[in-house]
Amino acid sequence: MSDVNAIAAELQAKFGFPEGALKVQRATRLWIEVEKERFPAIFDHLVKGMGFSILCTITGLDLGAD
Repeated sequence: MSDVNAIAAELQAKFGFPEGALKVQRATRLWIEVEKERFPAIFDHLVKGMGFSILCTITGLDLGAD
């Protein structure tokens, strides 16, 4: 699957992300903000359900005042 908008639509339909959590930045860039508990299911779907063999993740942690 190569159309990023189709990928985003499938993920949105399956996982129901809140408003603004899933963003298409450009033709090859899709951003998704998820809770850590949901990450394994989403990752599995991308690899096993949608056939992706390469995924890049960028992870951040907000420590607040620390």
